[in-house]
Amino acid sequence: MTNEELQDLTRKYLAGTISSEEREWLQAWYRAGTDEALELHLAARDAAEDETTLQAHLYEKIRTGLGAPVVRMRRRRLTVHWAAAAVVVVLIGGGTYFTLNRHAEKSPGIAVIHYKGDVEPGHNGAVLHLSNGSTVMLDSARNGTIARQGTVAAVKVNGALEYVGKPDAVVYNEITTGRGRQWQLTLPDGTKVWLNAASSIHYPLAFTGTEREVEITGEVYFEVMHNVKQPFRVKVGDQVIEDIGTAFNVNAYGDEPAITTTLVEGAVMIGGVKLKPGQQAAIANDRVKVAEVNVDQVLAWKNGLFSFEKADIYTVMRQLARWYDVDVKFEGVPDNTPFQGEIGRSLTLAQVLKGLEQIHVHFRIEEDKRIVILP
Repeated sequence: MTNEELQDLTRKYLAGTISSEEREWLQAWYRAGTDEALELHLAARDAAEDETTLQAHLYEKIRTGLGAPVVRMRRRRLTVHWAAAAVVVVLIGGGTYFTLNRHAEKSPGIAVIHYKGDVEPGHNGAVLHLSNGSTVMLDSARNGTIARQGTVAAVKVNGALEYVGKPDAVVYNEITTGRGRQWQLTLPDGTKVWLNAASSIHYPLAFTGTEREVEITGEVYFEVMHNVKQPFRVKVGDQVIEDIGTAFNVNAYGDEPAITTTLVEGAVMIGGVKLKPGQQAAIANDRVKVAEVNVDQVLAWKNGLFSFEKADIYTVMRQLARWYDVDVKFEGVPDNTPFQGEIGRSLTLAQVLKGLEQIHVHFRIEEDKRIVILP
């Protein structure tokens, strides 16, 4: 096939006009991880308007349409593009492309990856804590009414929870996600909530009075049903975030260096500072630091990705530990060269570790679900 024909096929794929026969051929070719897959990547780059368009469209289509989770990680100026369990393409600074499985150097002393059945990625699941002290495991609950509290019914709908009815008394519920779990909730006022792994939210079944307040731990994304007469507030420890708009993300994990609030739409007030869309407030040691951030990178967890931007090895492993419910130890001082790139959250742990191995992360596995990062 000529380069022109390959570009034409790639344009069809990006535009969604590719035939089923062409799609099957393209799928097998891309997954093969051969030099032809490299040619496909280059042709796709030429077919797209620019490299940004390629990254935004081609890889997302590959990840979802071809069922091939993507790892794209950069370290020491190295970027890995990894489909399913095989690394396909590597980009080195300066525009040189080659296939990793042919040219990557083997690092000595890296443990062989062995797990009993591997460790599957996290999934939708949580525990609902009712006002009477009882609990409901949402992972296994069927769709429909899962609990009644007076005149209010808690209803599970397609992996999310919502409430029907109005309470006749002040009633609070709480949802907790352990490590390896995430959940979506619609509050009684219509506000939508997404909980990342190892997170929680405490909330009433009806908002009365002059304000609406919930309390969280971990990481939670809000799309608030705005009501100027009844402000929405999020309590995080001793801090209170007041919504003046619609959408924002709060990261308040206890093992992170700061509590961060990232505004997507509207406005929020935190620590006496009003944020604009695209800004993030980081609070540490009672000091507020505001900066412009990449919102897509912050919200990647909600959209099925880990996304790192100049992240150190500690940051990377904290996120992996929460999602895969593994323990991570550091032996000595590891190489702390920054990471930049993405990892699909649908990959198994062994697939992720294989990708990290290829960018020279040294580790050993002491036993199931315990990883030691080496210098």
